[in-house]
Amino acid sequence: MPRKISLPVEKVVNENTENEKVVVEDVTFVIKKAKFIQLTKLMSTVTDIVKEVKTNEDLKGLLGAFNQEVDHEDEEAVRKAEKDIISKGVEAFPTLAIKLPEQALEILSTLSRIDIEVLKEQELEGILEVYDAVLEENNIQEIIERAKKSLALTTAKFNFKGLVEKATAGNPA
Repeated sequence: MPRKISLPVEKVVNENTENEKVVVEDVTFVIKKAKFIQLTKLMSTVTDIVKEVKTNEDLKGLLGAFNQEVDHEDEEAVRKAEKDIISKGVEAFPTLAIKLPEQALEILSTLSRIDIEVLKEQELEGILEVYDAVLEENNIQEIIERAKKSLALTTAKFNFKGLVEKATAGNPA
């Protein structure tokens, strides 16, 4: 079930008048599982981060946690892997927030569907609440494993197609 988060959002009332004021309203956002378009946008941001990963141990640890082989039949192993990803994510998030704040907020904005300008105005507690909700709604390990499986299938199909073409190249149809 999607998770709801309430964040304070500043709005300007009576803009361009003498009575202009800033009002803070609590707005409820619904954090849902990421859609394909969000994940493709996310990959663009991740590409920028990869450069930083090569020199940062916390980020290396997070990516290492994503790449762990997990027996999905073993519930304890799955739970351990998920905890490891969350733990490494928490360890890496400060690095992202300090060294790559725009990218960190872009990731949260993309996966949460909350405008980046709204996230920029939040206190750390609000940002971490969004972060937690995104992790809870999206089983990142499952997404990565599924993507690996599809990529392997695609590779196998293209290799098979190449073999068929080679085998039939000398035989006119």
